[in-house]
Amino acid sequence: MTAEEAIQIIKFYTGNTYKPEKIQEAINMSIKALERHVPKKDNFRIEISGKPHMPCPNCGKCIELNKNGVVYCDNCGQAILDD
Repeated sequence: MTAEEAIQIIKFYTGNTYKPEKIQEAINMSIKALERHVPKKDNFRIEISGKPHMPCPNCGKCIELNKNGVVYCDNCGQAILDD
């Protein structure tokens, strides 16, 4: 199962039914954590000292891109697709 599938299932089953506040809070935290593992892409790139950088699509921190693939923001943990 992918993180995207897990997010969809959790969102579907937590819809509008009553849940104790602490359980709902835990579910919301789980969704946010899983969403950070789904790579996001931002097409805005800049060169700093000859190296490519881009803002994190989640928190906006400038991230150095050093290779193709997935890079993680060291501020919020968001997976960033670098291609």
